[in-house]
Amino acid sequence: MKTFSTTNYEDFGFITGNRTINERHLNVSIMSSAKRDGIMNHILVNPTKVDGKWVIVDGQHRFTACERLGIELPVSIASRDFTLNEIITMNVARKNWTPLDRVKSFAQLGKTDYIQLLDMYNERNDITPTSLPVVTTMCSGVLTASQSGGKRDTRGGQWKFESDPKFVRKAFKNLVRIKAINKDVSRPQFASALMSLMKNEPEFNFTRFLKACATYPSRLQPKNKNKIDMIRMIEDLYNHNRSNRVYFNFNNL
Repeated sequence: MKTFSTTNYEDFGFITGNRTINERHLNVSIMSSAKRDGIMNHILVNPTKVDGKWVIVDGQHRFTACERLGIELPVSIASRDFTLNEIITMNVARKNWTPLDRVKSFAQLGKTDYIQLLDMYNERNDITPTSLPVVTTMCSGVLTASQSGGKRDTRGGQWKFESDPKFVRKAFKNLVRIKAINKDVSRPQFASALMSLMKNEPEFNFTRFLKACATYPSRLQPKNKNKIDMIRMIEDLYNHNRSNRVYFNFNNL
């Protein structure tokens, strides 16, 4: 692998769709180390230039640190050109690539489901802070599978937006109303349980449930529960001190 060092920063460019610069990571982790020791690990570039520039495959943050500090940039030239899909695949196991980084990258690649997911994530967070796992669960209609791959795993590029966006917005509105009573409901398992009840349980009345949450908030305990336990908790709260008890059909949930 050929290597060289340079301070001609204008000779380099970022690949479209690669993750954006994380200023906190740059300032806390990389800039401080670079000031003290320089950049120890080479950045990696594709061997084929684009518009006269070396395209950075790995090391955007290290490059930015060198550029801002005005220090020498160590460079390695890859043996072949890497596509964005390959770059994302290489970084799936890296801790410094967050799930949101990957969603943004797949969205920039033009994957429609990821564009819709990112739009919904931004829309929800303009209203109230909402984690990506909660948004992903509600948009896919099922709990996210972190290890299985395919349409339930956002990491591999095959994830699917399968819920009706109008229904997702309605479910989010209801979740926010419950969140005002107990912020711990903002978790994927509760979101999935709530959506299942709204969609598949004809006896479930959200207004009745919201009133029960407000009246008996201590019985709303969403921590450390799986989806089925969440539904059992909701059923118990739904019927607390009620003579007209309703029992959910778990076979449909």
